[in-house]
Amino acid sequence: MIKNIYPISNTKLKMLVVFDDGRTIAVVKSALKEYNVKEGDNLSFEKVSEIAGEGEAHEAFLKAADALGRSPKSEKEIRTVLKDKGYSKAAADVAVEKLTGYGYLSDEDYAKTYIEHYSKKWGRKKLVYELVQTKGLPSDVASEIVYGALSDEDELRLALELAGKFLKKKDGKDNLKQKCLAFLASRGIDFQTALKATETLIKEEDDYA
Repeated sequence: MIKNIYPISNTKLKMLVVFDDGRTIAVVKSALKEYNVKEGDNLSFEKVSEIAGEGEAHEAFLKAADALGRSPKSEKEIRTVLKDKGYSKAAADVAVEKLTGYGYLSDEDYAKTYIEHYSKKWGRKKLVYELVQTKGLPSDVASEIVYGALSDEDELRLALELAGKFLKKKDGKDNLKQKCLAFLASRGIDFQTALKATETLIKEEDDYA
C-alpha cells in the first residue's frame, strides 16, 4: 500500500512514492496523474515500478523528440540531454530505440548533415575527429561516411581555397610554406594534400612575380 507521496527536492520531474513497508520509488509526475496514483492506494511495489518505468520512458521520448525538433542531434547528444534532465539510462534506452525506429534519430543522417555544414572549412580528418570526439559516433562509422562523401579531389579543392586565403594575408615569405602547412593541418587537411596545395600556390606566386 502507498503510504505517502512526496516532492523530491532536487528535481521537478519526479515524486517519491513511499510504501507502508518502507520501500520507496521515484515516479514522474505525469505517470502519477495518468494512472491516478494517490496516497492510500492498494498498489504493489511491482505495479508502481512498472508505472514508473513506462511513465519515465514516455517522458524521455517526448523530451528527446522536442530536442530533435529544435536542432539535429547525434545519439550521444540526445542521451546527454536526457541525462542532464534527470532521466535514467533505461528510460533513455527506450527513447533512443523508439526514435531510431521511427527514423527521427540516425547518426548516419546526422553525420551527412554535419558534413554538408562544415565541409567548406574543415578537412576530412577534422570532420572525423569532431564526429567521434564531440558527437559520439563510432570512429569506423564516422570515417566511412566522411570519406564516402568527400573525395580526394574535394579535399584538394578545399586545401587550395583555404591556402589561397591564408597566403593572401601574409606579406613576408619567411617560413611561409611551413606556416601554411601548419594552418592546413589545423583545419584537418592531410599532409600530402596540404603539401600539394601549398607548393602549387607558392609556385604560382613565384612564377607571377
